[in-house]
Amino acid sequence: MPTPVRGALAGLPSYEFAAQDVPGVERVIQLGQNELGVPPSPRAIEAAARATGDLNRYPDLGQGRLRRKAYGLAGLRVGWMYAPGDVIDAVGRVRPPNTITPAGLAAAEAALRDREHLDRVIGEVARLRESFRRHVRALGLEAGSSHGNFVLVRFPEGGPFDAGEAFERLKSAGILVRPTASYGLADCLRVTIGSAEEMEAIASEMERIAANAWRSGRRQAEPPS
Repeated sequence: MPTPVRGALAGLPSYEFAAQDVPGVERVIQLGQNELGVPPSPRAIEAAARATGDLNRYPDLGQGRLRRKAYGLAGLRVGWMYAPGDVIDAVGRVRPPNTITPAGLAAAEAALRDREHLDRVIGEVARLRESFRRHVRALGLEAGSSHGNFVLVRFPEGGPFDAGEAFERLKSAGILVRPTASYGLADCLRVTIGSAEEMEAIASEMERIAANAWRSGRRQAEPPS
């Protein structure tokens, strides 16, 4: 006798975006993912809810929450491609059918129409990104220009601590960023722009790491005031 889907899933923990445990740390701030820590447009949520209004007809199905990226819809896997016709033709030949759900399509259409929400997201990400870049440079590190929702932080050779040490110190504080050694950038860490609270947390922790280096005598320059 087949096991009902609902019964089989009842014991599974609920999904939590970018969840990852760090031993000894109660709260983890995930700043190493590609997704954006800004919720989707309320209009997109409403549209998806309307599109799934008949869901309860089928007792073994359930609905999830929308998530992330600039429109907050990464979890719905909705996107588009702009490419030469022959490329589109090739992709169309291997693309599985029915890749977009009705809820995903409804949410995407609503999100595209809600330009006001998107402008707010872009503005907030840019503000937090530039503030974080200024803070990083004040600590004697490098942070190149960025037009996305992350910053590449470089730890100069001969500095008080390197990228590997910074990664471990941040991790021990419950802040996860992305190492970039596999991209040939062993002296860098990639930091995703999160919420204002999360960016304040990583800025404060990096300042503590630098201050410890100054106190231990590994850096000759004076710490920032």
